[in-house]
Amino acid sequence: MKPHTRLLLLAAAVLTFVRAAGAADSFVWRATQDRVDADIRGWELPQLLEHIASATGWQVFVEPGTQLKQPVTMRFQKLPPGQALDRLLGDLSFGLVPQQSGPDKLLVYHTSRDGATQRVKPRARPGDDKRIPDELIVMLRPGSGEDVDKLAARFGAKVAGRADKLGAFRLQFGDEAAASAARSALLGNDSVAVENNYPVQRPADPNAPAAAGVVAPGLGVKPGAGPDSGRFIVALVDSPVQSLTSPYRDFILPTISVAGESTQGGTFPTHGTSMAETILRGLDRSTDSTTTQMRIQPVDVYGDSPSTTTFEVAKGVAEAVNGGASIVNLSLGSPGDSPLLHRVIKEGFNRGVLFTAAAGNEPTTSANYPAAYPEVLAVTARDRSGAIAPYANRGTFVDVAAPDSQVVNYAGKNYVVSGTSASTAYISGYAAGLVMENGGKPISAAKALVPIFTPVPRTRP
Repeated sequence: MKPHTRLLLLAAAVLTFVRAAGAADSFVWRATQDRVDADIRGWELPQLLEHIASATGWQVFVEPGTQLKQPVTMRFQKLPPGQALDRLLGDLSFGLVPQQSGPDKLLVYHTSRDGATQRVKPRARPGDDKRIPDELIVMLRPGSGEDVDKLAARFGAKVAGRADKLGAFRLQFGDEAAASAARSALLGNDSVAVENNYPVQRPADPNAPAAAGVVAPGLGVKPGAGPDSGRFIVALVDSPVQSLTSPYRDFILPTISVAGESTQGGTFPTHGTSMAETILRGLDRSTDSTTTQMRIQPVDVYGDSPSTTTFEVAKGVAEAVNGGASIVNLSLGSPGDSPLLHRVIKEGFNRGVLFTAAAGNEPTTSANYPAAYPEVLAVTARDRSGAIAPYANRGTFVDVAAPDSQVVNYAGKNYVVSGTSASTAYISGYAAGLVMENGGKPISAAKALVPIFTPVPRTRP
């Protein structure tokens, strides 16, 4: 259960139990230090070998039919690899076969070394099948002395994106095999962390005016005058916002772009433009004030491209947080679980920033990121009856369902925007109004949001 939801729904005694019960297993193999840490509970042999293959980069083979006498439950730190394998594998035999080229082979067997012929696939991370195959995100640890340009040259890669303040870089390789070889070569290097990069498709722009008679209501709140230091900022990490042609341009700050300048035309509203107005609709609904110091900070992570990646989204979130955003709206998502993006969100959450994200417009229960991160308020869409919309994600990571459509005005025409993106933007605006009206902190706004909107039942602790 997510931190803000636990805060709302559980007593302190229950909190302690849930956190202990939900503690994740840990398995860390430090190849460069020849040390292994483990804190695992109830692992069967396939799960154990998948983790070993993933952590070491070895080719792992097991004798068919081999099993542990009982599931592995143990905890240790800083054991040499041989001792760690002895403890983990119990009465099973194993041998490590060095290879002149390519990864070493680990053979695990009960009766015959030669019988260890069944290949064990490395453990896949969520969304790995959706990754960009010829790319990696490389993170340099502070004080490591590594130079990303030299590192890229070593593997014949191109530095396609830089986030120097995060120590993170997007590397493009000649092909998938080159990226895989670089990952294996860097495995266990304590100066470098490596992860996959995932595509994030650009949400669709509204491109058809609303039906006759369907109009966008006017806003009852106007941007108030005041010093910049008094502004309450909602960052919109999205596609470009066409502020110059928006009827609400005085609410919109100059765009921060992390994906190159956009040449987006003005015929139809972009997804970003429609989300900006939807944020204002939510604000208008939650405040009685006639003026507001709330401003929308567009952070363009798409530019003119039909897609972006989790690298640019993470960079955009960092820019939003460092720019003073109190709420960060993420009406986007993908199946890819990015440690870099999660790290940036956790850092913002620990500074009191409220993150909202779209659960996804597919009627599944599959995790969608960043909405599935525990620090994020995950929003799905509800229909007019209050039920979750038939097209919307209803996974156990979802926190709340909000209205699934809004009417926005652009260049004198009205457009209907719908989906979990619109639900998320509406929640962000509504939360901003609650915070400013009540003088609270952004994360605590969730306490008022859950009863007002549709709480989504959970099956996980």
